Amino acid sequence: VHLLKKGRSLMEQKKFQEAALHYEKYLRLMEIVFDVQKGTLSPDHFKEKARTTELTVISSVYWDLMRIYDTSLSYADRQQNAAKQLAKFVPYTPIFPDIVRKAQAFTKKAKNPAAIKTFINLALKKKAQCFIASSAFESSRSEEVLFLRAYRDGVLKKTFLGRQFIFLY
Repeated sequence: VHLLKKGRSLMEQKKFQEAALHYEKYLRLMEIVFDVQKGTLSPDHFKEKARTTELTVISSVYWDLMRIYDTSLSYADRQQNAAKQLAKFVPYTPIFPDIVRKAQAFTKKAKNPAAIKTFINLALKKKAQCFIASSAFESSRSEEVLFLRAYRDGVLKKTFLGRQFIFLY
């Protein structure tokens, strides 16, 4: 928790390199807790209900790292990695629609828009499409459709009755 608070504080102060160090330490600590190799932490490690909120925290860390690494093109590889990791975690969180919307806006001013587009493409590819909602809201990427997908994947898919509802739908 201390690493996260310090990282956020440093972000607000625009001390990006120091914030990145704190965030990277947090992610490494999570890898140690789950006894996995560096860079191999995945949403599957958080299947227990008590740990699912950690997915949101990890997603917000990767989102901040993507923006930090965008400050210099020399961090392009790190930014691409953060984009891929964010795309793995954020679809399982309630902040998914918000992060995608922010990423779409950030693409316009990013120094490395390719990394941001990588995230958007990977994150949206992982989400199953919803023909009826996309038609009703005239876009598969509208805020309402993204919210409905997040609800489907974050709530309905976790229960037998929810999966039955999805199947029938």
